[in-house]
Amino acid sequence: MNKRLYIVKASLIFSIFTISIITIAQLSFGLMWSVDLVDSTGNANSFSSLVLDSDGNPHISHYDSENQALKYSVKSGDTWTFETVASTGNVGHYSSLALDSSGNPHISYFDRTGRDLKYAVKSGGIWTIDTVDSDGNVGSHAFLALDSSGNPHISYHDYTNRDLKYAVKSGGSWSVEIAASFEEVGSHTSLALDSDGNPHISFYDATNEDLKYAVKSDNEWSFEIVNSDDTIGSYSSLALDSSGNPHISHYSRSSGGGFNSTHDLTNAVKSDGIWTLEIIESAGNVGLRTFLVLDSSDNTHISYFTRGSSGDLRYIVSAPDEFVIPPFVYAVIIVIMLLVLYLFIRRRRNRSEDTSDLVVE
Repeated sequence: MNKRLYIVKASLIFSIFTISIITIAQLSFGLMWSVDLVDSTGNANSFSSLVLDSDGNPHISHYDSENQALKYSVKSGDTWTFETVASTGNVGHYSSLALDSSGNPHISYFDRTGRDLKYAVKSGGIWTIDTVDSDGNVGSHAFLALDSSGNPHISYHDYTNRDLKYAVKSGGSWSVEIAASFEEVGSHTSLALDSDGNPHISFYDATNEDLKYAVKSDNEWSFEIVNSDDTIGSYSSLALDSSGNPHISHYSRSSGGGFNSTHDLTNAVKSDGIWTLEIIESAGNVGLRTFLVLDSSDNTHISYFTRGSSGDLRYIVSAPDEFVIPPFVYAVIIVIMLLVLYLFIRRRRNRSEDTSDLVVE
């Protein structure tokens, strides 16, 4: 009987030990990144834009620099499929992708050959392409968003006139307007639509080297300076939280020169009419090509690029209201539990041996 009891106890200890090791490993190392090769034809590696569909499948628009074409890739299960959306001329720079409620892809992009802003949508398995704006050299730094009716809205740069422009398609036709035309503005745009369908745009003022923010309401554009310290506002990315407050990640660079210069990833948030600025990372030359999204809890997620010898793609997430227990604390708790269990079993065994000795006597 005692032998069976010890076998059961030993099995229990082994099981707890195994589970503990697995738990510690998961807590210590977290989830592993999975890297896929999406498209190896040509040199399809730049101006990418990523969205997830309702099933969590990734969709990517990107530029194939070898074939000078715009491509679109989708992953379903474990398989990536890709197709060429447009290949006439040199097309696909500054692609921006969005999915409508039916899962159809919409892509805005720059036609480098014609110097035009173009827009592609796939419906019923067929791609349809519109020329949105061809007045001068227009369409770089484009950003696309869809409203609740699936109508496309695009912010972009007019390089010829150095303006910020805005286009929307409704009822089958495009309307184009100048959103900002003071001095040299409109590059590094990012666009978000609020619950009323009003456009919010972050952009770079190259003349004053400022980050600026524009909102259209009641057919009028209003503007604010978000950040004006030194060289501020390139690579901006805008998102609105559940209360409609704007969050803008961007790249900021001081004018100190040499080792006194700083190149930071910065985030700006407006709440109760006041902009709050936070330097998220400042070690090295960081914060280029930022992309910001807010999850359902309004936590901030930012991907960004670092310049220098490392040239890293990085990702950072902020969850200020969440208390996180460090992994080593879990490890210590598990070790203590195992020690207590060991002492308990040892004590029971000693008591059993003492009882046996008394019976023999």
